Amino acid sequence: MGSFSNNGNIYVNATAGTGYGGDDYYSDVYIENIYGVYLSGGADTFNNSGLISVQAKVGDSEGYYTWAGINDIYGVYFGEEVYTFTNSGTISVTAQAGNANGFDDSEAYAEKVYGVYIDGAVDTFTNSGTISVTAQAGNANGTDTYAYAEEVYGVRISGAVDSFVNKGDIKVNVQAGSAIGNNSQVEADYISGVEIWGPVNNFLNTGNILVSVNVGNASGTKSSVTTVYYNPWWDVYTGVYGVYIGNNVNVINFTNSGNIGVAVNAGSAIGDNSTVISGWAVGVDIGSDDYYGQVVKSFVNNGTISVSVSAGDAKGTNSTVVSFAGDPVWVDYSTVNNFKNTGTIISTGQAGSALGNGSTVYMTDFGNGFWVR
Repeated sequence: MGSFSNNGNIYVNATAGTGYGGDDYYSDVYIENIYGVYLSGGADTFNNSGLISVQAKVGDSEGYYTWAGINDIYGVYFGEEVYTFTNSGTISVTAQAGNANGFDDSEAYAEKVYGVYIDGAVDTFTNSGTISVTAQAGNANGTDTYAYAEEVYGVRISGAVDSFVNKGDIKVNVQAGSAIGNNSQVEADYISGVEIWGPVNNFLNTGNILVSVNVGNASGTKSSVTTVYYNPWWDVYTGVYGVYIGNNVNVINFTNSGNIGVAVNAGSAIGDNSTVISGWAVGVDIGSDDYYGQVVKSFVNNGTISVSVSAGDAKGTNSTVVSFAGDPVWVDYSTVNNFKNTGTIISTGQAGSALGNGSTVYMTDFGNGFWVR
């Protein structure tokens, strides 16, 4: 498309009910592929000075092997590169899933939720308005149930970026409930305010990039609540990021004069042999999996980069609470030519008490990290 301009209001609302299965059969209810604006190709110029609002809501999963979920929800979607993207209005996306009330792999989920998704390169990206994304999943109430919210992004770009400027607000809020049933699980991870998978020439933030994640308690026996995904094959952790730039790419100039903030909060491990993991929260992550000569030429912060991670008590017998990896700035396998901070970089961690018999509470890996050459 040559040019797309919106200075009015665009509303998209999708609502579905409850997925109910009996004792020996299953049913599903889900919402997928919802778009405020969908462009299968790219665009020369995209300008939004109005409102683009997308809302999707689905009910509970009830019964045997029943799913209730939401996936692939987009405020604005581009299938190819964009030359100039400008938002001075509001792009708002909300995805809300219910509870997993059933048993034997019953699930409730909200995943792949995007404010702006660009499957290609961008010459100039400018936001002086608001990009807001909210994703919610309920409780895992039944035995062997799973409730999760993951792959949630304010802005995700899969290609190279010449200029990315945020003078407004990019906000991501993710909430998942409690793991109440025995062997139940609640998870919230793969979450970013801004994520760019390509080299970046200039990244400037003078506004706010704020990410908040809240998950509940692990109440059931052998239940778990986590904000961290761990891939043992690659020995890789994935969690919550303010800004993520990767993988194995150069960053010429990164400047923050505004506010980049990540807050992760998890509840208590109440059930016997239950686990709560709160963490892998990174303000700015320039990530690589090995050193191939990539360079960060200039990283300047004269604003605020903050990370907070908190978790509750380990109350159940042999229960575990972990609060870890609160890193305002993390650079993997890159040569950093110039790092300058005249602002505030802060990491805050908090965990509760070990109250149950054989219970454990521990905190580790807070601070700034440079795995550099």
